Amino acid sequence: MEIIKYEDRTTHPAHDNAQVDEYIMHNKNMDICVVNVNGRTPLNGCMMNKEYSCVCLCISGVGSVCGKDIKQYDAFNIPAGTEYWFDGDFKFIMCGTPAYNPAQNIVITSAIKDNKR
Repeated sequence: MEIIKYEDRTTHPAHDNAQVDEYIMHNKNMDICVVNVNGRTPLNGCMMNKEYSCVCLCISGVGSVCGKDIKQYDAFNIPAGTEYWFDGDFKFIMCGTPAYNPAQNIVITSAIKDNKR
């Protein structure tokens, strides 16, 4: 068992209008973080994680995931290889597998149509 205290989290910006609080553990099979979204993320296009699949729970605020509205206590999942984007002002918990690695995540800016991607 491993416990990561709030004050020991790692905080960093992520894709334009988001901030991530990571709780980095020695377990490389899964991880957990809190994502704070404050506007369209990324500003243009979408993101995709090539290997990481996650389940998320909105813990405050309102917004959208891929154009679908969410609010506090709504859950969503993002399978590996899925294009996605966020918009709004909300915070969510993200738990996924395998443990997140920035090299797995890409931003796709081509083929943007009507700001839907």
